[in-house]
Amino acid sequence: MKEKSIVFRDPIVERVVEKFVSRSDVGFKKYGHTLHDERTKKMKGLAKYLNDVQEELMDAVLYIQACREEIQDLTEEALIKDFEDADYSAFDDLEALENISNSSIGDIKVNYELVDVKKEKYGHRN
Repeated sequence: MKEKSIVFRDPIVERVVEKFVSRSDVGFKKYGHTLHDERTKKMKGLAKYLNDVQEELMDAVLYIQACREEIQDLTEEALIKDFEDADYSAFDDLEALENISNSSIGDIKVNYELVDVKKEKYGHRN
């Protein structure tokens, strides 16, 4: 194993490199060889590498979707909490609240039906 000393300017880059090294250690422990060994000893061909990349990217898309849904859930929960914490009885006109109910964050559409349920619960009807 090669030892190498690296001076990092950026702590984020350092953390990413540490993760790469850790991931490599996990892979070596699991499979008993390095990616370099796998390639140079022809343990895996190009078609298998491409299949692995495709599967990893498909997994990444699933993780992205799960993150988007988590952001949506957190956003809805925050809006409901804001509504519960605010004194909306001071609103003579609920247009401002309706404008909030019709907004989105980027292309993540927030389900504001929950906000509407809270408005009804607290006696704020259109």
